Amino acid sequence: MLLSKIFNFLFSAFLVQNKFKHQDLKESSISPTGANAFVTFHVKSEDIVKNIQDVQDKLVSIDSRFNTTLQPIKSLHVTIIIVKITEENKKNANIALKDIAAMYKLFHSNMKINFKGISSFGNASLHAEPDEESQTKLMDFYVLVKERFEAHGIASLSQYSFHPHMSISVLDKDEQKILSGKWDSLKSSDFELGVEEVKNIQLCAMSLNQTAQDYNLIMSENLFE
Repeated sequence: MLLSKIFNFLFSAFLVQNKFKHQDLKESSISPTGANAFVTFHVKSEDIVKNIQDVQDKLVSIDSRFNTTLQPIKSLHVTIIIVKITEENKKNANIALKDIAAMYKLFHSNMKINFKGISSFGNASLHAEPDEESQTKLMDFYVLVKERFEAHGIASLSQYSFHPHMSISVLDKDEQKILSGKWDSLKSSDFELGVEEVKNIQLCAMSLNQTAQDYNLIMSENLFE
């Protein structure tokens, strides 16, 4: 019991220290140019997948032009950070993932993320949101992931603040002009989508594999069995 309390204290201190270090999360001046990969976890919960499929079906029923904007069901995920991976730094990325898994498992027995709510980033994308407690978990996880990758010489190239979400539909600028506002009836803060029990953390290529309808896996590390 005492050892557990010490571990929890040390982990909390680590998070506080790094939150102050990265407290200006609203926007970064770092350009994403060159980013070719992202740290993520996929969402595979049957309840969530079914509910997202239903939302996407409703989008298409509102306007069939939404069909080309949908996030493929196989690729549902939450992005933590985006990075540039090369042959030179790939080994360090692997070490960073192992560090993250080891540290997270040291202080947690699971990672359960409850998705509750459908929202949007203006007219650019429709997404599912974790509830408040899960957002706090993911913010802490983000701090750990970013710190470990940076410690091994791999910078986060994310332009914006970390806002944990799972994309449902993403519009380009031309599509925004045509489809703007048409998804508003689907937005709700009370939509219970389901719970994802995260088992591993992945590093994936940024470009979608059109054949597989998913992102190519570069490497992964188990968080929990």
